[in-house]
Amino acid sequence: FQMVDPDAHFTRLDGTKVQAPRLRGYSTAWRVGQGDNWQAAELPYDDGRLDFLVVVPRGDFLAFQAGWTAAACQAIRDSLSVHAAYLLMPPFDLAPELPLRPALEAAGLGHLFADADLRGVAPRDPLKVYDVRQRLRLNVSKEGTVGAAATLVALRTLGGQFSLTRGLSST
Repeated sequence: FQMVDPDAHFTRLDGTKVQAPRLRGYSTAWRVGQGDNWQAAELPYDDGRLDFLVVVPRGDFLAFQAGWTAAACQAIRDSLSVHAAYLLMPPFDLAPELPLRPALEAAGLGHLFADADLRGVAPRDPLKVYDVRQRLRLNVSKEGTVGAAATLVALRTLGGQFSLTRGLSST
């Protein structure tokens, strides 16, 4: 990607206009497509094992966002085909913190917050999960993409003291 048009105009969701630089890329091998309310491009990374799916909603963003599901994402991916394409977008740096409890409950894992058996973590002290959050970082610039994520699982004792008697492993 190259940095072009340092004073491009972009419209935010609230309707305000801002100036920001714009990145431009071109490929004859990207998978691209469009639907009634979106345009998309799938940008593969060098090794081909991962890609960056860029989806640009058209029209009512909040309605598009409300309908965004894993199935909707997969349907967009399935509809893409290889074409020559230009992509223009602003560089960006995102760092949201997302509560995961609603998604876990919707996935049928609400028992984690009520009666999960966590004796494998602390055999002597009854524990309860009271919060799960994920912090993301995504930076897209002319140099490339940098991304990271960390997940917090907050536990609360149901009585007594919490003592971790086993070491934690990264494997």
